[in-house]
Amino acid sequence: MGLSATPQHKELNQVFKTIVKGPSPQWLIENKYLSPFRYFQCTKGDLSKLVRSGDEYTEASVSDAMTGLAGDLVRDWKQHAEGRATVGFFPRRLHAQEAMGLLCAAGVRARYVDGETPDDERRAMFSDLNEGRIDYICNVGVIERGTDIPRIGCIQMCTAVGSVVRWKQMIGRGSRIHPAVADCLILDHADGIRQHGFFEDDTEWSLEWGERPAKTAETRATIECPSCGAIYRGGQCRQCGYQPTPKEMKSQGLEFVGGELQEVKRADIKPKQKQSCESIMVQALYIAGKRGMTFGQAWFIAKSMAEKQGQEFRVPAAVEIGGTRYRIIPHGNADSKRKVRDTYGVTIGNYSSLANPYRER
Repeated sequence: MGLSATPQHKELNQVFKTIVKGPSPQWLIENKYLSPFRYFQCTKGDLSKLVRSGDEYTEASVSDAMTGLAGDLVRDWKQHAEGRATVGFFPRRLHAQEAMGLLCAAGVRARYVDGETPDDERRAMFSDLNEGRIDYICNVGVIERGTDIPRIGCIQMCTAVGSVVRWKQMIGRGSRIHPAVADCLILDHADGIRQHGFFEDDTEWSLEWGERPAKTAETRATIECPSCGAIYRGGQCRQCGYQPTPKEMKSQGLEFVGGELQEVKRADIKPKQKQSCESIMVQALYIAGKRGMTFGQAWFIAKSMAEKQGQEFRVPAAVEIGGTRYRIIPHGNADSKRKVRDTYGVTIGNYSSLANPYRER
């Protein structure tokens, strides 16, 4: 038996047979086992600089996107969360250290922790935050998982994350209940709320890697309150009481039933149609031909592309390239180790000019 709040890993289906769900996050919140949350979209970094690598963003691109935000982070924290025990997540040590310096200069009792901080100093810091002797801890992933500091009343996301697992784990540091803390604020500087949703959302976890939430989940629509900046599902803002107009809610992709906001979902985005295995194979051959790769490598590219759309890849018997049908190299054939441009003649803008034994006449 395995226990996890976020069961997602590439090899889980080889170890476990099924997922037995416990109570939903919303049920745990309603029954006082976990803290409720409120969400705020704060000053954003330059998110156009983010570059994906698998399910995550590259470290360098996250650093570039969030550089220069330190002053805004301090201002936004003081506006929304001053007085709350806070954990701030940053992309690199330099960013976390810069933010700590500006927080301290603004009168905030801030500390910094990283992987080289001694265990006894780390435990003392966590205790200080939990007992109210300090206000803020800046870190880069140290407090991401398995950290129990019940007094946390704010998570400031000063970094971008591509994985719903990391997002839930990071903001989940504020889910512990504490008698002095009514709720936890999420201050989001990297559009994580819109990408990954709320902590209380009931994620449909799967043991199948190709069906993982990072690839298949569709985030429910939200409204950003124009009055206070709170992010919520719709209707009257719980933070300041603002009532958005129907036009404002419709612009966020919310659907109305009988004039009332009954259900929140994307009404304007059609699901993407899955590509056929033949179409995927053609694309993979083109990529491999362009990069000087072998047919075996093209097969792995095709398999990965199919997995990304939650599909099992089955090698087609033949494909059509540039109006000509080509048989696929049989499994185990020596030609699978040859370059695609030599076996199929696939290069940029030139699919079928080369005569080869796999061309169907």
